[in-house]
Amino acid sequence: MPRTTTVTIARLLLFSLAFTSVGNATEVTKLTPRNWDKYVPQGKEVDAIYGDYAIRNDVLTAIIAQPKQGRNANLTVRNVYGGVLDLTRHDDNNDQLSCFYPTNQRFTFTDEEAVIIQHTQNGMATISFTSLKRADAVQAVLTYSLGNDDSGLTISTAYHNHSEADQTISLQDGIRADSPFTSGVQDGMYWTNDNWFRQAYGIVANGYSITRTGGGGRILKYEQDQSSDLIIAPNATTQLSRTLIPSGSLLGVQAEFAQRTENKTSNVTLTCKDSAGPIYNVNIRLTRDGIFYGDIRTNGLGIAEFELAHGKYTAVCSAQGRPTQTFDITIESALEKTITFDPCGYVQARITNQHGRPIGCKITFYGTGETQDPNFGPKQAAVRALNLFYALRGTCRQELTPGTYELIFSHGPEHDVVVKTVNIKAGQTTNLEIQLDHVVDTSGWVSTDYHTHSSPSGDNTSVQIGRVITLICEQIDYAPCTEHQRISSYTPLLKELGVEHLMGTSTGMELTGRVLPVNHQNAFPLKHVPRTQDGGGPTIEDDPVRQIAKLAAWNDHAYKLVQEDHPTLMQIYQDRDRDDKPDGGFRDMFQYMDVMEVHPLQSIFDVPESPKPTTDRTPVMFHWMQLLNLGYRIPGVVNSDSHYNEHGVGYIRNYVKSPTDNPGRIRTKDIVKASKAGNVVMTNGPFMEVKIHNGIRGQTALPGDNILAKNATVYVNIRIQCPNWIDVNRVQLLLNGKMTDKLNFTRRSHANMFKNGTVKFEAEIAVELTEDTHIIVATAGENLKIGRVQGPRFGELMPAAVANPIYVDLDGDGFGPNRDNLGFELNH
Repeated sequence: MPRTTTVTIARLLLFSLAFTSVGNATEVTKLTPRNWDKYVPQGKEVDAIYGDYAIRNDVLTAIIAQPKQGRNANLTVRNVYGGVLDLTRHDDNNDQLSCFYPTNQRFTFTDEEAVIIQHTQNGMATISFTSLKRADAVQAVLTYSLGNDDSGLTISTAYHNHSEADQTISLQDGIRADSPFTSGVQDGMYWTNDNWFRQAYGIVANGYSITRTGGGGRILKYEQDQSSDLIIAPNATTQLSRTLIPSGSLLGVQAEFAQRTENKTSNVTLTCKDSAGPIYNVNIRLTRDGIFYGDIRTNGLGIAEFELAHGKYTAVCSAQGRPTQTFDITIESALEKTITFDPCGYVQARITNQHGRPIGCKITFYGTGETQDPNFGPKQAAVRALNLFYALRGTCRQELTPGTYELIFSHGPEHDVVVKTVNIKAGQTTNLEIQLDHVVDTSGWVSTDYHTHSSPSGDNTSVQIGRVITLICEQIDYAPCTEHQRISSYTPLLKELGVEHLMGTSTGMELTGRVLPVNHQNAFPLKHVPRTQDGGGPTIEDDPVRQIAKLAAWNDHAYKLVQEDHPTLMQIYQDRDRDDKPDGGFRDMFQYMDVMEVHPLQSIFDVPESPKPTTDRTPVMFHWMQLLNLGYRIPGVVNSDSHYNEHGVGYIRNYVKSPTDNPGRIRTKDIVKASKAGNVVMTNGPFMEVKIHNGIRGQTALPGDNILAKNATVYVNIRIQCPNWIDVNRVQLLLNGKMTDKLNFTRRSHANMFKNGTVKFEAEIAVELTEDTHIIVATAGENLKIGRVQGPRFGELMPAAVANPIYVDLDGDGFGPNRDNLGFELNH
């Protein structure tokens, strides 16, 4: 195991202090409101906040997280203090890095006073952080350096042993560059590459080999003699230096590496075209001696230009809708080459509503016969995700491989779908005029989704603007922004797209604690403080009761909706450690919940034969109704909890009572008020209206309302509408959580109540009651499926809708729960 020589940490600092000057092209600065726009780059993964540091030159910008306890980028990228949060070349301006962790968090850089910024006379800028001293008396000084023309960020770590004994450290870093990044090690360089979003990073450490370990290969170990362990002598210091290189492609990173290792490179310009002209986004993939070397995509002019080390390569060029082109190249000098593809076919569509106005649309492409489903892009993409095209403005032009396709045009369950079969021919455009009719009348109700995610959440890398586009194309009228662990907003994106009139929204967050799955709560609206830690939001608590109470009280107890996400209800009610022994659970959480998620909808029809283990949240609606019977009057909601863009939203939604049907005029306080009241119908497609009257003129109740019925009879009015791709064949009334055959209506047994047009069911049902009763109405399409409109996963769901309970008081003393456990003992 190697040993070190003695160089004190103080001498290293004094050396850097000796060379200071100003006026360099290289800069280091602390981010403030005044300089934000000047220094913070663009990109899907930018996580900078005020107080972080920017170091930049004429080539690149890096954002270094401030050395502060609690500095987290998001839910899963945590304790980033001193790490590289954002990194991009200026000519790309496209940060895709989640975080580079020097020392792999083996040292804690939270000393805000130990930050040293230097500009040396030779144009070098540095910023240094000193760690806290570990229990073994080892301390680290982390220094970022950048010269005027450097194309990579140099990172040096000096490890000092303050003890009187030998100490062993492991030379390692950590990196978060999540899917669709792919990673590897080649010829001494670690690389990670997001081909679709056009960003790659490389790491080199002269004198060391690099190996990947840990989950997903996120730990990088720097080895000599096949070991990353290093012994530091008493009062000695050792230093590790490596360079982090950004580029707009992996071939760009490879070129930088080749030049650093003194391999000759030459300029390569590849132009991709067909008979129609340049081809955008062609993926050019190079192998060398049969081993993957790197890739790049063409720009809008069909050109990919890059430096390439001298040698022989095989190029595979893939363009959407066209046969792959493969050829060999030998690089000895500059190369210009044109690749001519056979033409693809096109479908060009214009989508309008029945009034001739453009309408947002999800277009699903299915290959038929021998034609395969197309793959337009990864599930994280904004407009083209897998076999989907989200046409925000009602227009689509898409390249396709010649063949036969079935295209499904949809705009949520209030509209009929249009299905077209097209035969795509090379070099030809198939033009389609599509009219999506709005057939379901939802007047007085708006569709909502209170739980969605994108890349800022940290547990996915989907483009946030894509989340907004998918919500609108699925006709979600109102959706708060609920990213994990930070208050955020969709409003800037709606403004950027010019579609504020198409969706109501508010700031919000999901607070995601560690006791799973019960310690997840959403809330909106919340005060957003942009460019600050967590967007101004609260931090998590290990105790779920404390956490939900904290969230409910946030912003001085401001009016908001607090939602419990995907709860295991019996854990909350009676079994906190989930050992199936009653211990009181986290029951105090209920007082802070305004609504709770109760999907899947079809579980309303599931009555368990025996108690389920606490770890099993199903059937969630049965447990919800048990709680309703105990007096926990918490409305149910259903939400997508979407993380990706392939049918991620739209397959499930709430209809909430609203004074306006215009999405752009929806007021958040009206949504919050109606949701708290339970004026909510939950659905994965069918639109169901439920009203109860007591026979007295003018006395009518909606879901969530109370109604007095002293004569013990109420009249339940039910009307269900569906578009041409959804059907129902069963309606069930549940009285205090119980189903009876008398109140079960099917298309087979009560054909006169069911219809075949848009209105599928319409009836008034008299119900005699013997006690105060909450009445829930549910509908389903038994043995039916939502179908291909919602893709292979959600398309398998049974159509269903459930209205929140209406509470019927028989004696005028207020509604009283009957405390029926529905056949299973509960610990009271």
